[in-house]
Amino acid sequence: MYTIRQTPQIVQANLGIFGPGDIWEYEDFCAEMIMKLLKLIDPEEASRYAFDFENEVFEIHPYWWGDCTCDFRRHETRFRRTHPHAAHCRYKQMRRYIVKSEMLMYCDCHVYNRYCDWLEAEGHHHSPDCRLELPNFRCGDISIYWYKYIGRGMYSESEVTRQELEAMFDRCLDFLQT
Repeated sequence: MYTIRQTPQIVQANLGIFGPGDIWEYEDFCAEMIMKLLKLIDPEEASRYAFDFENEVFEIHPYWWGDCTCDFRRHETRFRRTHPHAAHCRYKQMRRYIVKSEMLMYCDCHVYNRYCDWLEAEGHHHSPDCRLELPNFRCGDISIYWYKYIGRGMYSESEVTRQELEAMFDRCLDFLQT
């Protein structure tokens, strides 16, 4: 199956598809707290686009506008070249209407299934430090992502409660203020 992190973020934002930890009801709270952290770290640089920062308790990264920073895309390109879509494939008929990176999401000739199998194979994934895979905010087991800027299309990879978020942000604030 295609995971939420493999679905291009623009599709997530446009379709309202977020991670299993859809935190839309806490989005304003999370955005406010992340901005508060950024202002404590560097008031001059703080903006809704964030900046790279890491310490022992949490890390923040801006939305990554660039390409893959590991070797995955090279392998993926090789897969796509060696597994073309069939002439009858719905993708072939619709490709002028969809963005290239979603090509496998509309496939009905089983290239999508082969691609999913290929993704599950050893070594076919982004490295953990690839900029495409880094969460925009991480503290402990909680990772938060957003689309383009803080507060837009925010989601978490796991279910989180308001109390867990409050405790997490309190831990981050305490660390910065000591």
